[in-house]
Amino acid sequence: MVTKHAKSTLLAGSLWAIAVAIPATAAAPAPVAAENTPIHLAQAAGNPCGPGSPCAPGRAATTRGNPCGPASPVQATTTPVAAAKWPDSFTSYLATVRKSIRTTDMDGYLAIVKNPGNTLLLDVREDAEFKAGHVPGTVNIPRGLLEFQIWAQLGYPKTVDMNHNIYVQCRTGGRATLATNDLRKIGFTNVTAVIMDFQDWKTKGNPINN
Repeated sequence: MVTKHAKSTLLAGSLWAIAVAIPATAAAPAPVAAENTPIHLAQAAGNPCGPGSPCAPGRAATTRGNPCGPASPVQATTTPVAAAKWPDSFTSYLATVRKSIRTTDMDGYLAIVKNPGNTLLLDVREDAEFKAGHVPGTVNIPRGLLEFQIWAQLGYPKTVDMNHNIYVQCRTGGRATLATNDLRKIGFTNVTAVIMDFQDWKTKGNPINN
């Protein structure tokens, strides 16, 4: 016969065996937002849109009471970063070239345009840019053709005056800087680069031919 005490001991042992057989379930670690991800950046700024919030993944943005709906100020957004047009090394090179040549600004150029005399006003933009609008009296030779076409413009096959006064203009001054330097390299000694924004020239009401 099994005594009452034996029954209690047997029951306790069975419960212990069951407890050992069932493995403890570890709590899943909370997800960690990766550095610089939209979730990480939003949480860093105090955005309530983290895991478990009304607008966490799987919750519709239009859910009533969702603080992150279309009109919410805390929506995670990605702002595109404009890519640089060229490396810093080229910017430094352009600045170095510009220091080595003669330059003028818009006001200086306007004075020459109004009274050019024998000066060659050279626009080194592309043909389509020139046809869309140009300074009166300018001659268009795209920069890529400059060394080939400048001679005929100055009277070749007759003797070319290498000291002829030349002003070189483009859209913002970059091509004019490089073109002026190129003309110096092939022997021209009286060349000036115009450093200005062509859009500013038009905005100020300076003369334009279309």
